[in-house]
Amino acid sequence: MSCGTFEQWRIYRKTLPRDIKLVRILAGLEKGIRKAIRNEQITSDIFDETCTKKPNKLAVISSDGLIKYSFSELRDLVNKIGNIFYNSGYRKGDVVALFMENRPEYVAFWLGLSKIGVITSLINFNLTNDSLLHCITVCEAKAIIYSSETEDALEVLHDQLKNLVYFCFGSKKKILKSIDLMKLIESTVTTHPPRPDGISLYGN
Repeated sequence: MSCGTFEQWRIYRKTLPRDIKLVRILAGLEKGIRKAIRNEQITSDIFDETCTKKPNKLAVISSDGLIKYSFSELRDLVNKIGNIFYNSGYRKGDVVALFMENRPEYVAFWLGLSKIGVITSLINFNLTNDSLLHCITVCEAKAIIYSSETEDALEVLHDQLKNLVYFCFGSKKKILKSIDLMKLIESTVTTHPPRPDGISLYGN
């Protein structure tokens, strides 16, 4: 056996368990997707099903480990967000832009909006100036959710986006007319599911 062949065999043996694990994960994922399609489940149905099965299991965690949500805690937050936007007049087919850095609540905003059929336009938080303006306008967003971290980039474009409704998650400093989303979430008592009108797996 040549040195090259031996080295290839050694690498193969070392990576085989990882590859088998990946195949099993993908097979399980495919099975879950097929089941969801067969049962005509929407995204929020799959999420709620997982929350019911694993309420106390960790769902999301911040990169520094300081912010954590179990599935039951995340579901409560998701339902609050869905109710807030539904009660604010947003309906199926409306578009809300999400301009925020990676954080656990990012998932909650997307899921909460999807529960009421609102389309979330996910905007790269590194964008600025014309690139950011283009992404917000081309998706025809009625509102935008942003954070303290992305406020500076958004404030520069404020005069060109006057018809946009602003929701700030964090300490707002410059866009003073924005709605304090954190306060709304904290003051919302109900955690029951919002009116079901969710985003399906079929895009309708």
